[in-house]
Amino acid sequence: CPPEMITVAEMLQEGQIVAVGEKEFVIVYQTANMCNEVMKIKFKRRSLKLLYDFLGDIYNYMAIPEDVWIEKRTEYINQYNIGMKYPKLTPINNPDLVVETGENDLSARDKLVNDTIRILGQDLVKIE
Repeated sequence: CPPEMITVAEMLQEGQIVAVGEKEFVIVYQTANMCNEVMKIKFKRRSLKLLYDFLGDIYNYMAIPEDVWIEKRTEYINQYNIGMKYPKLTPINNPDLVVETGENDLSARDKLVNDTIRILGQDLVKIE
């Protein structure tokens, strides 16, 4: 395993998986800063590749701070307990979380890699 993938694995292990869907999960970290790191486009691309290599399927994740998780979990439980079959949560409003918008934040190389993967598929593209 390349050294950068070991770092990716270590950072993912620092979080706690708190909710799981069919092909996605929510991972909680103590700080918003840590969430920002694991949600950066470059890091996420590596982590999703690592998950694919080890699990043999495509998965996605969302990282949120522990305080946001507690708030959203409570909101969900409260709605569910009053009879809402499919609770609808309010948007996350945490000024410490940074949202990367995608293409505008990518270097020319990263854009080329993304376009190549989109055209040829993840299985045919090897990034070094």
